[in-house]
Amino acid sequence: MIETVTRMNIREQRTRSGGFPQGLTILGGYLAFKAAIVIASVIVIAWYPSDTAPLITRAWWGMLGADGVLILMMSAFIPKALGRQGLKISDLGYKSRWTPRDIAWGLGAGAAIWLVHHSLLEWVSRAAGQGWVNIGMKSGAAAVRSGGPAAVFGAWLSAVVLSPILEETVYRACLITSLLRRWGGGASKEAAYVLASALIFALGHHLSHPLYTAVYAVTGAGLAIVYLRTRSLNAVIVAHALINAIVQFRSFSPGLFK
Repeated sequence: MIETVTRMNIREQRTRSGGFPQGLTILGGYLAFKAAIVIASVIVIAWYPSDTAPLITRAWWGMLGADGVLILMMSAFIPKALGRQGLKISDLGYKSRWTPRDIAWGLGAGAAIWLVHHSLLEWVSRAAGQGWVNIGMKSGAAAVRSGGPAAVFGAWLSAVVLSPILEETVYRACLITSLLRRWGGGASKEAAYVLASALIFALGHHLSHPLYTAVYAVTGAGLAIVYLRTRSLNAVIVAHALINAIVQFRSFSPGLFK
């Protein structure tokens, strides 16, 4: 496996292209699309008749719709951007056939990353003097449950299916593959790519406290390392989906939060 990855890195170094890394263009487009859709969703939700549905249900429909529109936008935008750098979707490591290797890597790495993620969040929750892990997530899940089965289903669909596909495609596959093509591989360069992916991922997830941002950077770094190690987008999607599924399960299971 190591020899296979090494050969891929050598091939990428030999064929790397000049110009601006299109992974950064894709990342900028993703953030711009997401911001625009979220703003539009907030406006729609704000003007939605208050007596038609509970607020959380309206919010769910807005967020789920935003994720769906974002996927459609990115599915059209990503191939064009990658093409400018001589890359194809297949270069990202996604294959329609999910192999046992992909699933095994994803489940194993996802479980390990979640253990680190959760342990750090618990420590930060105490160190920062906030009950974010045990209180914030529980109250958030309770709010979603108040929206009924549709809201709960939407929360699971967004967290376990849509978000892993979108975020791993953008934060890991597009960004890292584009940087590898532009500047090549090697231990120091790949460490820089992991750091860049981790920091951008963290800044897009949690800014309420610097320690929480650092925890998400560690999580993002773990996912980036899995992607570099396997060069499989499938594997890292499975890992991300497992992490989010465990978080969702714990959030929606009151008995697990004391």
